[in-house]
Amino acid sequence: FYGADKSYREARDAYIEGPEEDDERSVEFLEALVAQRRALFFKIPTEWEDELKLWDLTVFKHAGTYRTKVFLALKEGKKVERRIVRRLVKGLNRIWVGMLIDRDQDVYLATGLAFSNARVSRILEEQISVAPRLGQKVEIILRKSDEMPMIQVVLSPTIDRSFALTLTRFEFLNRVADGALPNSFSKECYEDVMTFKSRVLAALAERRVRDEEEQDAELTLRLLGVDEHGNPTEETVELPNV
Repeated sequence: FYGADKSYREARDAYIEGPEEDDERSVEFLEALVAQRRALFFKIPTEWEDELKLWDLTVFKHAGTYRTKVFLALKEGKKVERRIVRRLVKGLNRIWVGMLIDRDQDVYLATGLAFSNARVSRILEEQISVAPRLGQKVEIILRKSDEMPMIQVVLSPTIDRSFALTLTRFEFLNRVADGALPNSFSKECYEDVMTFKSRVLAALAERRVRDEEEQDAELTLRLLGVDEHGNPTEETVELPNV
């Protein structure tokens, strides 16, 4: 039994058998648990890391993937696996749209009626393919200046925007892909991702101006929704352009 020495057993027994109001003994045992958890992280043999789920002992449950499949892979000149990129895109979509969308093959750029950073954005501006298509793609690259992994959203061969993929942001996006917004992360992560959305929207506007995309006589709104299975739905509404 890992860590079950005499002092640990004494603290455990005092915690279990002692009165509930004995805070001092409770703190002693809980501190012992924390110490054993930290020690175990460094003592698990490399060959047991996957079986014992080493990174589940930490706040950063996806740090192993970040280290081996993203950072080290990029340093070795390899491409990040498409499944990892799509998982991050799923997290981006859920934050940018504000709904539990399950789509990960396209980035959904949507805005609200009042402003681009609305919590729920239902006006679809553009879909950007993750796989290379018509000059668009989403990939993870390595910034050479400081060896920082970057999410790069490419809207055309000459227009793109990048986002520094720190370990904290990587963990945040993966947890959002798993479910809803995690409360354990600071508001700063959410705001950073929304700022990136604003930069990509600005790049989209730049592309439209450069390409002189024609405006129809009628204003067409693409309303984005999500069905019960998390699939995106789209409804087109045409308004007179006055």
